[in-house]
Amino acid sequence: MTEISKIPFSMSLALCLLPLRQIENTMNAGEKNHSEPNVRTMDDITGTVVDHFGNGLRDAFSRLDKMQRTFFNMGARMFVGERDHDRHHHHRHSGVNHPENVSNLA
Repeated sequence: MTEISKIPFSMSLALCLLPLRQIENTMNAGEKNHSEPNVRTMDDITGTVVDHFGNGLRDAFSRLDKMQRTFFNMGARMFVGERDHDRHHHHRHSGVNHPENVSNLA
């Protein structure tokens, strides 16, 4: 019982440290093409977590994720500008929104 109680804390610690590694990778790469492994890593983690959700949580995640992406895009347009936003908007989104995973959210 104590071991299962420790697992969420270990997972939380790992998830807190992962963005630091992702930032380090991005800063060291310097090129936007090198950010693809970071995007893939985060997509894989998100997809793995969502795969463990039941239909209700999966639906809630899908709706909330769409909403937070919309708000983020609105904010990005204010700071980055419409032209730059449109160019970057075509990058890969979270794996849960990819065509091969959309059926999992329905």
